[in-house]
Amino acid sequence: MPRPKTEGVSLSFAFLSLAGALASAGCSAAPDAPGDPLEEAGQSAEALETAASPHAVGFDLVKAQNLIHGIAGDDRFVFVTEPLTGRVTVHSRVTGRQIAELPPPPGGFLLPFTLRVPERGRLVVLDPGGFPNPAAGVIARVYDYDYDFDARTRSFRATLARTVRFDGLPVGFSEDVEVLDDGSYVLTDSVIGAIWLIEPDGAIRPGLLPSSFEFGQGLPFLEPCILGTVTVDGIPLDLGGGYAPGAGSVAASGGYVYWGGFCHGGIHRISLSTLRDSSRSAEERAQEIEVVTESAPGSPQLFKGLTFNRFDPNDRRLYATDCFHGGLVRIDVETGQSQTLISDSVLFDFPVSAHFLPPLGLQTLMIASDQEHRFDALNAAIDHDMFRPPFRAAEVLLFD
Repeated sequence: MPRPKTEGVSLSFAFLSLAGALASAGCSAAPDAPGDPLEEAGQSAEALETAASPHAVGFDLVKAQNLIHGIAGDDRFVFVTEPLTGRVTVHSRVTGRQIAELPPPPGGFLLPFTLRVPERGRLVVLDPGGFPNPAAGVIARVYDYDYDFDARTRSFRATLARTVRFDGLPVGFSEDVEVLDDGSYVLTDSVIGAIWLIEPDGAIRPGLLPSSFEFGQGLPFLEPCILGTVTVDGIPLDLGGGYAPGAGSVAASGGYVYWGGFCHGGIHRISLSTLRDSSRSAEERAQEIEVVTESAPGSPQLFKGLTFNRFDPNDRRLYATDCFHGGLVRIDVETGQSQTLISDSVLFDFPVSAHFLPPLGLQTLMIASDQEHRFDALNAAIDHDMFRPPFRAAEVLLFD
């Protein structure tokens, strides 16, 4: 993919904005311990990978040698999952350097995948329990952690507050979790093609669960399917026999749950009231699924990293990562119109997760890329890993 041009905005203006934002972040007082090491300047002298457009500027805040996937954060910390090493790392919001590792639950993480920080001091970790395994099955887990910064020892600390396990429940692969305003959680299953609800007390109940788990007998716009090979940045992508997962990344706002998926492309949604309606079958309620935006014919599209900007109540648009085209898009959920805000095939190398951070001047979000089209264990079209280390988590500053 060619490097994007910055039409309508000069590189000098974009990077002056970037420098100003970094300077203001570095000079801001720490909420818990003014002058603590988290606020020190000093990201390594290694050159930043950057990208700019008329709408945004981005740079790689976190660079890891291990594959990363999920990302979340607040005004102090950025959290990153390393699924293959079973770790969740903790980084300084300002410098990007790793300062800690989240203490694992009893027995350790199996596949820490996606993250949410619904409020400062609370971290939600989704662990699907492993990659899909029809022979043995997997047990999804959702962990809630309380965390803070110890001003006396100047160190990060976290404790496991709650574990919700899906033992004995039909879950193929839980791809994402979202936290709703009332404290309940929404979890998607991309293999069965389902949506689950976790109530504030930890009780689990189906939101949309098909009555048949036979392939091709699932719910519309949620189930997986068979598609042709997709080319991403010049690399063919085949998840095995043309298999394309169903409901994946999820976000919620304005009384609706939104999701994207490989099989159907685009974005779909359903009202929370319909999702919670236990008086009708899943098949009946699935007829109320709405298409927000769909892929253009002959142009496969995969949106992940779905997120709304909860720090700007006037911004009701949906933000999503464009996995196949390496960028960030913004979608008007009422008209379906989408706008590419920034793209770059290096900084956003199959971007899969996004999370808004409390703004330090400009509206800010983090985007993690896992290069999964370069991973031979997932991509049947290649016979060896084609990774381009490091794996990058980019900070993106929005101009509009």
